[in-house]
Amino acid sequence: MSTEVPGARQDTVTAPTHRFEFHQPVWTEQRVVGRLTGWVLEPRQLRLTHIVLRPRVLGAVAHLVHVADLREQPGHVLVTLPDSQPEPSPDNKVAYVPLGGWVHATDNHDVGIVHTVRWPRSWIVASARDVHLTTHDLDWLVDYDNIPQGHVELDRASEVFDHDHHSLGGVHAVTVTAAGDVASLTVRRTLAGGHRLIDIPRAEIARVHTGEVHLDLEHNRTFGKHVVLTHP
Repeated sequence: MSTEVPGARQDTVTAPTHRFEFHQPVWTEQRVVGRLTGWVLEPRQLRLTHIVLRPRVLGAVAHLVHVADLREQPGHVLVTLPDSQPEPSPDNKVAYVPLGGWVHATDNHDVGIVHTVRWPRSWIVASARDVHLTTHDLDWLVDYDNIPQGHVELDRASEVFDHDHHSLGGVHAVTVTAAGDVASLTVRRTLAGGHRLIDIPRAEIARVHTGEVHLDLEHNRTFGKHVVLTHP
């Protein structure tokens, strides 16, 4: 679902901002409960509504935590829920998908980023005669979040494209105002021997949809004007 950001180039953000980075530790008042692995946005207003929290427990499903329950702290995110444990999103799913099929939205939710957990087993055996294949051995096993209807999901693998559809890298951080409005995105571009972080202001974001961000920005302007940090 591709959505234009209305009036994006006229916006000037001056309010205090909060930066939510990929893989930031997420804490309650007492302990660390996981790490930030994604962002859920309302694309028309370009507003952050949830973060995706991956718990520390092996095999635990991701949680969607509303931005109203978050506070940024130096080096981590603090979850301010009263029970000291974020409630799991009931819409985090693991499902078998038939070959040639895909995960579909429901009347209440849209589908976020889909991760392949397992390839069809039939692809890696010599022939169907060599091993007994069940129905699930012929399907994809996928993991995905059901996100609020009309929203999009981004993670570190989400590509950021310039005006000419050149890939600049993946999303590394989302900086928002106190109201949750996106002030900027930080792109992580991998280079030989390190990586470069590029800060993209809201005014340069043309449209977003699940797994992709498109900029109203030319390639040479991106690297000339918006580079903020280079890691050796």
